[in-house]
Amino acid sequence: MIEDKASRDELAEDRTILANERTFASWLRTSLACVAIGVGFQGLFPAMQPSWVPRAIATGFLGLAILVIVLAERRAAAVLRRLSTHVVVTAD
Repeated sequence: MIEDKASRDELAEDRTILANERTFASWLRTSLACVAIGVGFQGLFPAMQPSWVPRAIATGFLGLAILVIVLAERRAAAVLRRLSTHVVVTAD
């Protein structure tokens, strides 16, 4: 019985690690969307007056993308430091 509980605990940690990876991937997708919005804004409104406004907005979105990537990496690393992966033994 104790062996079954240990196996369940190990599998729960593995599921948590996989959920963390999915969350990290979603944050990366969000940062890529910020990059796309920034580049797209600069590309769609180049003639906007004053000329620094589209550049400032695009730079803001690119800065936000960098911030999201850094924070996502730190959060994912913090979760992985608290957990450890296990080898799953499959049934015959």
